[in-house]
Amino acid sequence: MTNVSNEIIKEACKIGEKEAYKYITLHINPKLITSFDISVIYENNQFTIDIYINTIIKIDLEKLLDEAIDAALIAIDNFIRGKILCQNY
Repeated sequence: MTNVSNEIIKEACKIGEKEAYKYITLHINPKLITSFDISVIYENNQFTIDIYINTIIKIDLEKLLDEAIDAALIAIDNFIRGKILCQNY
């Protein structure tokens, strides 16, 4: 992934953030979320996603957050692969 520009990395981080938010809000009504923070960081050739959430309902947040992170990483991977394919043509 060393051939990827900073611009593409920034866009990939935004895509990951949006995908994680979308995934979580599909499973929890945003009105039931009291605090919410998503950070996507690119360091040492890999993406790290941290999600902090508080809700007023009881659910298995660990499972939901793991699934949201997986969805975000898949979206990032698909975006980066698409950009690399376009650069190679």
